[in-house]
Amino acid sequence: MVDRSKKLERLKESKDNSIRVIQEKQEKLKSQEAITLVSLVITIVILIILATVSINVLLGEGGLINQAKTAKFETEKAAAREQIELVLVQAQMD
Repeated sequence: MVDRSKKLERLKESKDNSIRVIQEKQEKLKSQEAITLVSLVITIVILIILATVSINVLLGEGGLINQAKTAKFETEKAAAREQIELVLVQAQMD
């Protein structure tokens, strides 16, 4: 009878230990999920900021696209001026 009660007592302790271990693992998983969620939100915020800055650099008032259009216009204007000067020089030579 004593052996049986000791066995029951050990089983009960073992069960309690198992339950405690499971609860600890569940708590650890919850905290890891929270950390993962926070890191995901931070990553998304950083990506949004980078996208905003990139779009502003490309399309803003002094952005790359406007600078390229201005440079194209200036190049075409300089080429036309050079052609006019070339025609004038040729006319003076004749």
